[in-house]
Amino acid sequence: MSEMSISEALGLANKMTQFRNHLNDSEKILIAAGEAEAFLKQSDVNIKKKKEELYALDKSIASSGEIEKEAIQRKDNAAGEADAAVARAKDVSDAKLEAVRADADGAIAEIQSEITIAREKQEESSLEMVVKIQDIEAKRAESQHKLDEVNAELDALQRRISGR
Repeated sequence: MSEMSISEALGLANKMTQFRNHLNDSEKILIAAGEAEAFLKQSDVNIKKKKEELYALDKSIASSGEIEKEAIQRKDNAAGEADAAVARAKDVSDAKLEAVRADADGAIAEIQSEITIAREKQEESSLEMVVKIQDIEAKRAESQHKLDEVNAELDALQRRISGR
């Protein structure tokens, strides 16, 4: 085995540094993906809480025994409308949530694939990794926006039911 020249050693050290930087960037991407997944799980919990609040509100309206017959009929009609609205909102929120989950799952799969490629290709530039991280952050922001829309629809539905 011949001795390595200084320039070869410096080149190898540079490549090792680049690889270490790529691994660090990949770890950051995995952390961001984990945060996105935790955010989605918390979003599921928040949506479930909103549904429970709507159910409790509907139950309290139904348990009121001092409403006159006409008011009861109006309440029943409003409850039917609210149930239909809840069903529509649930369909919309479930579809949006599934879309958010699919986006997040796709982003996670994409990140894992990119990490594998980054480990195999030590000479990939750091600038490309920054662009990919920004893309992931944009996808996460888009998922947050979609979730905010779902929560706004649920809040509007709750206000509508409360107005009965």
